[in-house]
Amino acid sequence: MDILFSRNDSLCQRVKQALHPYDVWLVETLGEFKPDVIWLHHHGEDGLDKRVANLKDVVPDTAIVVLSNVPGNKEGMSVIMAGAQGYMNSFARPDVFRLVRDTVVSGHVWLGQSLMLALVAQLGNVAGIGNTLKEQGLNSREEELLRCLSVGLNNQQIAEQLSLSEQTIKNQLSALYKKYGVKDRLSLVLAVNNMQREAEYKRYGEDA
Repeated sequence: MDILFSRNDSLCQRVKQALHPYDVWLVETLGEFKPDVIWLHHHGEDGLDKRVANLKDVVPDTAIVVLSNVPGNKEGMSVIMAGAQGYMNSFARPDVFRLVRDTVVSGHVWLGQSLMLALVAQLGNVAGIGNTLKEQGLNSREEELLRCLSVGLNNQQIAEQLSLSEQTIKNQLSALYKKYGVKDRLSLVLAVNNMQREAEYKRYGEDA
C-alpha cells in the first residue's frame, strides 16, 4: 500500500491509475499508516527537504519519492540528501511511475540522468576521487574511467574523452560495477569513496 500527499486532483487520479493494481491512498497526514512508498507532491512550498527528513524519521523503512512539477538538480540534490529515494517529474508517463516504484521498493535510488551526473560529480569532488586509486588495485584504464565519472561526464562524453566507443565504455562500467558489487555510477563513486577513506584511516594509523 502506498500513500500520496497532494492537493492536485488530476495528479492523484493519474498516480492511482499508473500504479494500479497497487493501492494508493490520498492522505493529509501520515497518521498510523506504514506504507511501502510515500509519494510526496511538491507544491512549491519552502522546507521541502525538512519535510522529507521528518517523514524519514517517522518511517525510516519507507521509500519516499518526491514529485515535482518543475524538477531541478538543486532541489533534487536537497531531497535526496534529506533521505528521499526518488525524485521525478509529476507529469511522467505511467510506465515511469511503475518503474520508479519497482526501483525504490527494491532498495535503490531513482534519479534522472542529469541529477545523477550532477550528484556523482558533487560526491566525486568531495571524496577527492583519484587520490588513492592505485591502492585499490585498479589498472590505468579503470582509473581514467573513475576520474571521468567523478566530474559528472556521461557515457558519450567519456567515450569522446578516452577515444573509445560508447559501447566499450558501457562494458567497462559494467565490469567496474561487478568489481565493486554495485549497480550504478552513484553507488560506484560512494563505494570508491568508502574504500579511499578506509585506506586513509589505515595509513593514518600506521603513521601515528
